[in-house]
Amino acid sequence: MRKAVVVVLAVAGVAGVAACGGSKKEGAAPPPVVATSATPTPTPLNDTRAAAALATGGLGVKDVPGMQPLGAPITSLNSPTVAALCGPTAAGLTSEKLRMARRQLVWSAGPSEFVSEERIVYQQGGVQAALKDLRTLSTICPDRIGVQPAPTSAKLPAGSMAISAHGSGQGGDSYAVPVGSQLLVVLWSNWTRSPEPAVIKTALATARTVVVQREQPTLQALAS
Repeated sequence: MRKAVVVVLAVAGVAGVAACGGSKKEGAAPPPVVATSATPTPTPLNDTRAAAALATGGLGVKDVPGMQPLGAPITSLNSPTVAALCGPTAAGLTSEKLRMARRQLVWSAGPSEFVSEERIVYQQGGVQAALKDLRTLSTICPDRIGVQPAPTSAKLPAGSMAISAHGSGQGGDSYAVPVGSQLLVVLWSNWTRSPEPAVIKTALATARTVVVQREQPTLQALAS
């Protein structure tokens, strides 16, 4: 019986020490471990990444109603973008030298009714250079191209330009749309009979409302 009492007192003594915090040396909690991670460095944008980014966005068939795709995307930088509007007199434009990647899709509603979306990734400053070159071209060859700010009815971002391939002061249905700091989208239209075919007018009206939205994947790919 005496032995049992000793055991009970020993257990009670240990419990009392634990309740009072016990030995500071043995009961001290280890310092918290703080996890750290390095901030990833964005990969510098190069021509390959720019081309891959262009493949992620852009208009689809439903965005140009009444029209059908015509051929594979055009990606070569050998073809000029805005310089083609004035021919050889526009050689050496600043913006043409700043292009990193290009992707153009063409849709057709007949043998002479076309709409295309040309998307160009530029080096820094290239988008503004392209818009400036467009205004310059309208003074170099005003008989071939007219450029003016896009009307508010076009519902395009600030800085967008309306382009006429028939001369200054005449109506047109082509637009240069800046999307972000390095991406320019040009909606071209072409027809050979007058007036402008309803199918082109409808297709472009629809495309204008979604052109910026469709480029969100492209912008994310360019920034990653």
